[in-house]
Amino acid sequence: MRLLGIDYGEKRVGLAITDETCLTVRPLAIVPTRSALKEISLLVERQQVGTVVVGLPLSMDGELHHKENFQAFLEQLKETISVPVETQDERLTTVESERLLSSKRRKNVDSLAAAIILQDYLASR
Repeated sequence: MRLLGIDYGEKRVGLAITDETCLTVRPLAIVPTRSALKEISLLVERQQVGTVVVGLPLSMDGELHHKENFQAFLEQLKETISVPVETQDERLTTVESERLLSSKRRKNVDSLAAAIILQDYLASR
């Protein structure tokens, strides 16, 4: 069973996935938010994903960012796919992914942030 990690953004959604044993995580793709639900649904089927982990966009004081858009996305995701959806605090994952990437590879920041979210989720279990 694989896990799929999601870094939600109002324009782009970063995706990451584990291997079958959930030991390794790799950045997978960045998709436009408008087509993310369809792409995620296809990935869940094709990659035999057992759980989807969505980064919870909290500010440093614990307030939810993009509250309405994020909650709408989360609810639509739960209605679209048939596997459990869990959330994981994503504070500072974008900052960490930007630090790890060279300026030429900044376009991959969202999928790397999704990978960090998924790694944090696995570490917390």
